[in-house]
Amino acid sequence: SLGYNMTDLRGALFVQATHGDLVEIIGSHKMREDIVRVANGAADIRYRAEYPVWSATLNIRFNAGIISEEEVVQIFSAAGFSCGIGEWRPEKSATGSYGLWDLG
Repeated sequence: SLGYNMTDLRGALFVQATHGDLVEIIGSHKMREDIVRVANGAADIRYRAEYPVWSATLNIRFNAGIISEEEVVQIFSAAGFSCGIGEWRPEKSATGSYGLWDLG
């Protein structure tokens, strides 16, 4: 933990969307068909886009009176290592390894 909570971060920094409310994922995707277990234990099928190689450009606004540029970099670096984005990522699954990133 870097010592921040989400409530404080929402007031300190903001990722600006590039397409409506979304940030564009740059890369080619393929469709995956996954068997999942729903709440009652039954099997179900989920269709998900997978981006084997991807990137994104983030436009980040932050309040320099609350958080420094170096702290913003640390936060996004830590999130890329341990949280990720999308489905089957470490934050949402004990076995997930998708959606991780590093800063380039």
